[in-house]
Amino acid sequence: MERRIIGIVFGIMVAVSTIWAEEQKGTLTLEPIWEKEFEDGLREVCELEPTSVGTKTRGLAEPSFSLKAVETGNGVIKFFNEEGKVSLKVKKERENEWVGISKNGKYVKIQAINDPKAYYKTGETTLELKDHKGNTLYKIDGVPDCAEISPNGAIVATCPSFPGHISDYYIGLSFYSPSGSLTKRIDNIKLSGASAFSKDGSLYVTASILEKRDESFKGRKNSLVVFNTKGEELWRYNIDNMVKFYNIKISDDKRFIAVCSRGPQEDNPEGHHGPSYLHIFNKEGNLLGTYSVEFRYETTGILGRRKGYLSFSPEGDYLATTDYRNLYFFDTNRGELLWSHSFGFPFCIYSVSLSSDAKLIAVGGIYEVPNARSDRYIWLFDKSGNKIMEKNIGKSYTGDVILNLSPDGKQLFMTTYEKTVFFNLK
Repeated sequence: MERRIIGIVFGIMVAVSTIWAEEQKGTLTLEPIWEKEFEDGLREVCELEPTSVGTKTRGLAEPSFSLKAVETGNGVIKFFNEEGKVSLKVKKERENEWVGISKNGKYVKIQAINDPKAYYKTGETTLELKDHKGNTLYKIDGVPDCAEISPNGAIVATCPSFPGHISDYYIGLSFYSPSGSLTKRIDNIKLSGASAFSKDGSLYVTASILEKRDESFKGRKNSLVVFNTKGEELWRYNIDNMVKFYNIKISDDKRFIAVCSRGPQEDNPEGHHGPSYLHIFNKEGNLLGTYSVEFRYETTGILGRRKGYLSFSPEGDYLATTDYRNLYFFDTNRGELLWSHSFGFPFCIYSVSLSSDAKLIAVGGIYEVPNARSDRYIWLFDKSGNKIMEKNIGKSYTGDVILNLSPDGKQLFMTTYEKTVFFNLK
């Protein structure tokens, strides 16, 4: 297949202070409904859960938001109702304990190390799963360190190669049912770290390391592997000479999978790291397109930990991604780039979100001023690439920004390192 070279750079955005009185250009405006600040910063934000079923496209609802959950920097998870009031708070109670949330905000895990000496040998922990109302669903022992919660409450867990330390790869996969029973364990597998669940929790996609020929990673092979949540392998796609997968995204209807990857340094002698790519697959495992990209290598912050930002439309027909100065918009059915928009220097573009059928595209970015407070912006585009709103949302030094549009395009949820803001779009 022809390789399209488009030079995409993925990245991390800096926080905003909310000055909503600034001039807005275009036909839509942002009306803030509520705003919450977090002194300890934010580590994770759940996907937004619909409140009611509205118009349907391919069986997908187009409702407004309801449930919102965040994990703060000091390990506290807070759930908010539509008025922005905290409906539930979950926090760690002791040392050697940590918390996490599912991407749809319906489940909370509390993992604990009961025997530190045994943990550094096995990487096993005790895991307690709660629902978003605070009810304990189950508590099980022997769960590997890195446990992910699926949208239906199932668990998939893996163990770092060196428990308790920074590891280059992970070993093994353990699949647990929504009731907490172990359904399958795969020991002879090495993983590079990237993974994703489908929205309904029926698929789990991860990256397996097949071969590592030398310390420079030259010749290393990776395989994109798709499982059901019983641990049964559905298909895999091998990619030669690839160091690592950095981000995986599954469309809501499970028809498409997008992957960010990076090659060895030797293939990019003028760069700080190896060349990077965007791959688009269909549900059968066929590669629809590979695009040369150059995302920023960030390791901190909400967006930075994902190392590449991808957003499908709810129906899966379109995919948007951003680089340092540009927005790119793809037809996923054909694996084709439809259009791009350049914001130009010194704008830096970081996050993107699509409404149903990509009728609205929300983009977050900054007007970069080195070593100074920079202006932060939100833009809205239509499906054809026309800019229909530009909003300056104030200045700040630090933090990330995540934008999430409701499927119906009537609401926008913005999260920065230190705050969340919930808007109506009018």
